Amino acid sequence: MMSVRPFGLQHIPILYRLQGGSTVLDLEHALMRARSPLWAALLGHGSLAEGPFCTVVITEPADDFALEGFAQARLRPGAQEADLVRLAPTLDAPEAERIWRSLLLGLGVHLARLGVQRIFARLSDELEAAQVFLDSGFVLYTREDVFQLRQVSPQGAVGLLEPADEDCRWGIGRLYAAATPKAVRLAEGLANAGAAPGFVPGDVSYVWRQGGDILAHVSIAHGSGVCWVRMLMHPDHADRAADVIRDVLSRLPRRTQTVYCSARAYQVNLRGPLQDAGFRFVTSQSVLVRQNALPVREAQTAPAVAFEKRAEARTPTAARHDVLT
Repeated sequence: MMSVRPFGLQHIPILYRLQGGSTVLDLEHALMRARSPLWAALLGHGSLAEGPFCTVVITEPADDFALEGFAQARLRPGAQEADLVRLAPTLDAPEAERIWRSLLLGLGVHLARLGVQRIFARLSDELEAAQVFLDSGFVLYTREDVFQLRQVSPQGAVGLLEPADEDCRWGIGRLYAAATPKAVRLAEGLANAGAAPGFVPGDVSYVWRQGGDILAHVSIAHGSGVCWVRMLMHPDHADRAADVIRDVLSRLPRRTQTVYCSARAYQVNLRGPLQDAGFRFVTSQSVLVRQNALPVREAQTAPAVAFEKRAEARTPTAARHDVLT
């Protein structure tokens, strides 16, 4: 495997050269929180560590050219999970598959040292890279379709949704368990009863509550004139999906020009209502995860003096693309 190193200031020229042709592996991040890979790498480096980014780099001399590449991941709140957001060079570059394999393995090792347990990646159907990821320890656990709505029209509120807070976490966990296959919950580390996806800083969260139960959870990420919506509906109440979507659209800022919404393979009841509301299908993507083996530091036992009358007697020491327009 090629030598993979954490990003340093000496690697600025490499990222500057490669970032324009890098492959996007997190469409939501690219659309909603857009910043250049170089700037993100600087934010995650040394005294400039203001953002949760981890970047690793390859640079090795070859016969007629240098083999160069980088991988970049964004740490989720809590720093136990990360999303792979960029890889470079593109797959049509010389030795690209070899570089990608080394970067993915090296990034996994580096993130494990930081305590990251799971690394997520989303591959567009147009990207022929699945085998590279599978060879690097990633596992496909679901697929999702992305829908887009342009020219958002004013909507009348239905009145189902209310703002979510930390007190809703248990109810959201029960909804997640009811609406999500066990294999997905295991892959996402949320298989325990009541475990729920965390609130993302900056996102707006709503719930539909009926009695003491939460029957829908909606998370909205806001960008510059763009919103990304994620919905979770209780399967027994999927017939109200159209009302929930209408309520969501009524709560978007007036300046919103484009709305994206992702629906996973097990959320088939969302597709029809989304299209009826004016959304159009734009792309499909595979969702993969790599479970990291974290390094464990073993405790060392200090030498102890033997209780014998012989001098010097001692006991022995015991000695882890996409749609950007």
